Parts: sequence; C-alpha cells; structure tokens
Amino acid sequence: MKLIKSEVKNNVLKSMMNILDRRRKEIITANKQDLDAFTKDDQAMYDRLIVDDKKVDGMIQSVKEVMDQEDPVGQVIEHRKLDTGLDITNKTAPFGNIMIIYESRPDVTIEAAVLAFKANNKIYLKGGKEAINSNKILEECWHEALQENDLSKDWIKLLHLDRTETQEFLKNPPEQLDLIVPRGGERLIAFVKEHATGAVLVSGRGNNFLYVSKNADFEVAKKVMLNAKIDKISGCNALDKVLVD
Repeated sequence: MKLIKSEVKNNVLKSMMNILDRRRKEIITANKQDLDAFTKDDQAMYDRLIVDDKKVDGMIQSVKEVMDQEDPVGQVIEHRKLDTGLDITNKTAPFGNIMIIYESRPDVTIEAAVLAFKANNKIYLKGGKEAINSNKILEECWHEALQENDLSKDWIKLLHLDRTETQEFLKNPPEQLDLIVPRGGERLIAFVKEHATGAVLVSGRGNNFLYVSKNADFEVAKKVMLNAKIDKISGCNALDKVLVD
C-alpha cells in the first residue's frame, strides 16, 4: 500500500473541514430525509441519527483534532541491538484495508474515516440504512477532499449493501480485509463474527450496570442514577440496569 506523506494527509483533512462547513446546509437537509423516513420506535437510535449545526461543528472538530496529532505511521516503538550486531527496530505501520460496520450515527462516517486515513489505511464504511442519505453526502465530502489533493476516492468508500450483500462481502471481499470493526449491539457483532473471514475487533456488550450497596447514601446514588441515564439517554455509556442491595 502506498504511504501518503503527512503533509498531504493533513491537507486532505484541511480540505475536509472547509467542505463540511461549506456544505453543512446540504448535510442537514440530507439528514432530514433520513429523520422523516425513520419510525420513532427506537428513540435512542433516532437521537443518534440527528445531524444539526452543533453535530456538524463536532464533525469539523473531530477532523481538526486528528489533523493536529502527530502522524502515527513510522513511529519507533522499540529499538535494540543484539550481541550479534543485528539492529532491530519496531515501527508502527498501517493495517491496510479496514471495514467498519455501524448503525445510525452519521458522525461515525467522519470519525472512523479520519482515524483510518490519518493512519494511512483504506476504509470501507457500512452504515445503517436509516442514515443512507446522510452518509452519502458525507462520502461525497470525503471524495471531494481527496480529489482536491490528487488522491483516489478509493481511500474512503461507503458500501451500499443490504444484509445479504454485506454477508457475501464479508465472506468474499474484493480485496483482503485486514481488520473488521462491528460497532453496535450483540446481534451485529455475532453476524460479523459468523460471516467474516478476516480479523474482527470486538467491543464489549455495552450493558452498563450500577450497583448500590445497602450502606450507600441513597440520595447520592439517586443523583448518580439520574445523571447516568437522563443526561443523554442515547449515549452508548448510558445506564442500563441498577442493582440495589
């Protein structure tokens, strides 16, 4: 895989920040199509789907934060010289081709892609059907930023696949997938593990418990419970269960 110079990668990210700001109205309009088509049976998923001015600002900030970081490629982790005279250097390198499968949140299309690209990886993005219009325009923004800097659109690709097609893609990808990241619930993770032929990075169950001891100050515990759930019900780290002794 071709290694891109740090300056070029950062120029792409600068372009992306400007494009997101310039096209924010288009992004919000596309997102409204997704919101209008969504049935509000799952309020948490609906909340994660929303893209407004504040969310676009957050996307721009995410790109800026990664742009400001040191290039993660080629960093020396370890260096030692053996008694035989052999000089050994352990350096960071890109994974290669990464695929991420996620639900609802369009901002993952920015966050996942910027991290992968900064580390010189190609990324396949498989978002949920509920965010299709939002994700399409965000992919357009990425492609515009890449082409402004004379890079191929292939570095960042949005996959337009249904469940059956995704299953086939996992089993027979067009090129080797070096890492697959399912970002969602247990059913999604199980689906990916069942069908993937490459390495899968699995997250935790995402079931957040709070234990309240019989010796606890219940008024304090109640404040913690309310804050952990009501502050942002759709948060991945929002409280799910309370165990009271």
